[in-house]
Amino acid sequence: MSEISSDFAKLGISGLPEMRESQLFGGALSIALPPAFVDVSEFRQLSDTQECWADAATDQSIVIEILAHDDEVADSACAEFYWGDILQCNDAEGSGDNMITVPTREISPEVAELL
Repeated sequence: MSEISSDFAKLGISGLPEMRESQLFGGALSIALPPAFVDVSEFRQLSDTQECWADAATDQSIVIEILAHDDEVADSACAEFYWGDILQCNDAEGSGDNMITVPTREISPEVAELL
């Protein structure tokens, strides 16, 4: 069992595929991904503020975007604000049905230890 899988097991999470650690933004951050996901920057240019991983077999992708902090946006509104910012920067169209609401949750001490 890998270290990543062991961390999930400590949280009581099982049945996940084997994961591997991948570096983001030159090693400043890392993420646990299934091995089928490949770094899109290997074959397509990305902005310096973006990381993108894709699994061609399942047509799934994970995009991590670094955004500038805005002191005027309340913590409770930041997910919707930044989602809208990404939509606008990418000239997205639609009725807004893709807006998200993220409920506030406390992090348990067990999870906080892993961070």
